[in-house]
Amino acid sequence: MLRRLLDLGCDRRGIMLAEVAIALPLLAVLIFGTIEATNYAVLKQKLERAAVTVADLVSREEFLTGGIVTTSLDSVAHVVSPFAMGPNGVAIVSGISRNGTAPAKVNWQRTGGGTKAALSGVGLPGVNAVLPAGFVVRDGEGVIVVEIIYDFAPRWLPLLFPATTLSQRAMYRPRYSPTEALS
Repeated sequence: MLRRLLDLGCDRRGIMLAEVAIALPLLAVLIFGTIEATNYAVLKQKLERAAVTVADLVSREEFLTGGIVTTSLDSVAHVVSPFAMGPNGVAIVSGISRNGTAPAKVNWQRTGGGTKAALSGVGLPGVNAVLPAGFVVRDGEGVIVVEIIYDFAPRWLPLLFPATTLSQRAMYRPRYSPTEALS
């Protein structure tokens, strides 16, 4: 009996299986964690690119209309592809201007690109605009603000990476048309 116990201690036939059983979960977490981190970084970059694209498209129009803004919002889905906006995201375009000595005011807003319910960080139409510190809108000037809000939920490791809301903002001064109203 003692001989069998000594032989069992020297037996190495199952050691590789034990090593794989220990290493495989760690390797899986490493691989899927890298995938999640990459998806997060790529999505954040695509949201930034989408905000800049829509702001550029809207601000370059000579005569700004609601149809042009809506068409520009349709480009969001193409820019963020392969991520789907749908109920996860929305883009909000706001026209802001300042007249006289009054503070800058949100004149209009349009949403699109997705169906998520979200409020703009610059405020609602008809109220004073909430702009970043140091950003100045002078008398008679306007600005187009595009905000994209997206709920990111990891697919592979939700316990390691919690769901989070991403937001990106782009601010452009219109080249031609005022931002007081859409025609």
